[in-house]
Amino acid sequence: MKRVGLLLSAFLIISTLAACSSGGSGSNVSTAPDTPTPSTSSQETGSSPVVASSADPVATEKTKFEQFEAGLDELGITYEKVAVDADMVGAQQGTKYKLSDGNVELYKFDTSTDAYNTASKNKAITLQGFGDFPAEFNNDMALVFDDEVSSKADIQNLFSTLS
Repeated sequence: MKRVGLLLSAFLIISTLAACSSGGSGSNVSTAPDTPTPSTSSQETGSSPVVASSADPVATEKTKFEQFEAGLDELGITYEKVAVDADMVGAQQGTKYKLSDGNVELYKFDTSTDAYNTASKNKAITLQGFGDFPAEFNNDMALVFDDEVSSKADIQNLFSTLS
């Protein structure tokens, strides 16, 4: 009888420790790395585990792709994101946005490459095996449209504001 009581006590202690270490309910468990954070509010609200300090303003900046997508959302333009092989045009990164009336492609280039220099000079990107496609450039970014896109002017204005 003493053994049963001892085993039951050990089981209860282990269960209690396991429950305490897992954080109770799954909604408040943080997946952030074991680094101190300036505040626990991000964990309490369930937001992203990455916490940017006020001393690091770069960490809070949106990428140009995120800025572009936020702008499309503000314009009320619905889209589906499709990954593209940016290497095929000599870019570092690229995304196709499928709109209801055509496609828009956004590419990020390394401005020190021959692909960028040629494309920006010719105002066109070259898709290996398919030819040249007219493009607009804003610093290291290129924008390519299908002819059918009805909101082209709005998207061009949005593209010109990317920083």
